[in-house]
Amino acid sequence: MVSIRFVGFGGQGVVLASTILAEAANIEGKHAAQSQSYSAQVRGDVTRGDVIISEEPIVYPLVEHPDMIVAMDERALKSYWSDGAELMYDSSLIDYAEGKGIDATSIAIKELSSALYANMILIGYLVREKGMVSADSVRRALAKHAKAEENLKAFELGLAASGA
Repeated sequence: MVSIRFVGFGGQGVVLASTILAEAANIEGKHAAQSQSYSAQVRGDVTRGDVIISEEPIVYPLVEHPDMIVAMDERALKSYWSDGAELMYDSSLIDYAEGKGIDATSIAIKELSSALYANMILIGYLVREKGMVSADSVRRALAKHAKAEENLKAFELGLAASGA
């Protein structure tokens, strides 16, 4: 079993990223639970999306101490930090010395002309580095959502990117 917490601010696609990862796990026949937390303000305030992926049935579907944090905003990272969690982050927006960073927002702006796709770049990088689900399962999950073509391009950029 692995638990992943995506953190950022409203509008960055944190909840979508966690949803796509959970759907990809389900496509593979794994058990997955997804939950989220965000303020009433939504855009601009801290947001999180949690995912648990397991080969066995999930007894408790909420993440208390994540194994991994995928961060898209420094304030959100500080709000949702959990000791012992492995860190992966958007090094375009977070200046951090530990964990694995990737310039997701910079890549999204350069290659897709929009920072909105940084979340899918991070998913691609996560899948390549951790292999908790297959790239094909993520592609299939993305096909079910809005802006599938753009999100798929972003995901492929993340698969091919090297970290900072």
